[in-house]
Amino acid sequence: MAPSLLSLGTAALALAGNGAAVQWYLEDTYNSTNFFDKFDFMTINDPNSGYVNYLGRTEAIDAGLATVKDKEVVLRVDSKSSFTTDEKRRGRDSVRLESKTKLNQGLMIARFSHLPESVCGTWPAFWTVGDTWPQDGEIDIIENWNLRGVNNPALHMANAAAYGSCRIDSADQSGELITSNCDNQFTDYSTQWLNQGCVVKDKGPSGGSGGVYAMEWTSEFIKIYSWFPNQVPSNIGSSSPDTSLWGPPTMHLRKDLCNIDKIFKPQRIVLNIAMCGNPVEFSAWEGTCKQTHGDSCRDYVGENPTAFENVYFQIQDIRIFNQDAPKTTSTSTTATTMASSSTSMSEISTASATPSTKASSTSKSVKNTSTWKSSNSTLSTVSKSASSVSVSIASKASDSSVATVSTQVPVTFSTSVPSLSTRWPNSTIASSVQMTTSTVYTTSTRTITSCQPTVTNCPVGKVTTVTLPLYITICPVSAVETKTPGPKPTKTSGNGGNGPEKTTVTTKVTKTYTITSCAPTITDCPVGKVTTKVFTT
Repeated sequence: MAPSLLSLGTAALALAGNGAAVQWYLEDTYNSTNFFDKFDFMTINDPNSGYVNYLGRTEAIDAGLATVKDKEVVLRVDSKSSFTTDEKRRGRDSVRLESKTKLNQGLMIARFSHLPESVCGTWPAFWTVGDTWPQDGEIDIIENWNLRGVNNPALHMANAAAYGSCRIDSADQSGELITSNCDNQFTDYSTQWLNQGCVVKDKGPSGGSGGVYAMEWTSEFIKIYSWFPNQVPSNIGSSSPDTSLWGPPTMHLRKDLCNIDKIFKPQRIVLNIAMCGNPVEFSAWEGTCKQTHGDSCRDYVGENPTAFENVYFQIQDIRIFNQDAPKTTSTSTTATTMASSSTSMSEISTASATPSTKASSTSKSVKNTSTWKSSNSTLSTVSKSASSVSVSIASKASDSSVATVSTQVPVTFSTSVPSLSTRWPNSTIASSVQMTTSTVYTTSTRTITSCQPTVTNCPVGKVTTVTLPLYITICPVSAVETKTPGPKPTKTSGNGGNGPEKTTVTTKVTKTYTITSCAPTITDCPVGKVTTKVFTT
């Protein structure tokens, strides 16, 4: 936080286009499950000479200053210990967290169940800052001190002579303009002071309540939003919120008034509660705090721990969004079934049993990666040939182009068949064999996880099922001969009654063929399938 002789504000960077909304996608979420892992607990001396002792992670957790309550993160200042300035401590125990990952444009949404109460001597803030201050810029989203009770978002930059002018005006923002020049070194000694930057007065939540804040940051603008808990946009919890529906931001920095890309470099997220310091214990201490609690901010802070019981952040989550559409991965669960089977009774002459029938993989769990524009899919006509089975899935989209997924399944046939007596491929067949062919289909269930940015009303979560031909198998069948009773023989007299009589016998033979085995390369062999044929002899 940059010190200011009058007021410092908080700013949230919002990413959206001036004419059209920016498409945002959820990148990361900081909540009670990972919050302390996402931040470093800084133990530095306060940069603004505050009367505060920042604790490391272990110490802060042990002291109850960094905890989880009702699945939300609580960051607070110590409200138990009492001490005097004679003890030469750094000050009251507190926390200062800085994110391990930097923001480089994007959308950030932070939901707070409780904001630090406004108390004399306190300086809580939620803000971002670059590696080098103020050359890399600073954005104050939530900032308050003493009894001010009003949030003042602010932007800070280095000397405009080196980086170019950067200003804000009152256009397209709901916050009241306080100062317009974001140059930290600018002052007119009347309306704007050194280190103040450009500031607006926020009409949103204040200390002691909860609130939701957003920062949207692109090359075109930086926007800061704030809402009371009961006034948040209906899409605030979305994984891809449309910020164009949010109305005017609290603060709006535009490209036509500021070279945003040159001034604002990658930023770390900071949450801290400082005590005293500049200007809290100097110009800002004048007035009510001095009249009520004496001349010294430090004496009051050290000797009155219970005054700070409600000085804490309670955070539901902080979510980070970017403009990179996530890679769509739809997981298909494939159920392989014998959906159609046709049997042909072809006579195969003696041949080598080395199988050469090829089929596609029959894995029961197939992962497909594709981009879907709509969940309304239809299965096109399936064309079959000896070389491949081609399937085309066309996606219907009323307001968008059509995405197509095409699959080629190679299928090769051979007259070489495996032996009936063995599964090994080097066997031979000594007699003719009857064969059966079987077409295997697969059903594929796809879940739509996202659509391209041009697709409106993306049916995320919709499940579609398609049926695809997977492979064709050729399997031998074994013959089992059974005789059925035929008509009684008819006796005829041969040679005019001379010599023995000749008998003509007509026999119907039913052959039952049972599939006993297939070659090793043939999967899902229909072992046990029975076919029959009647022969007349």
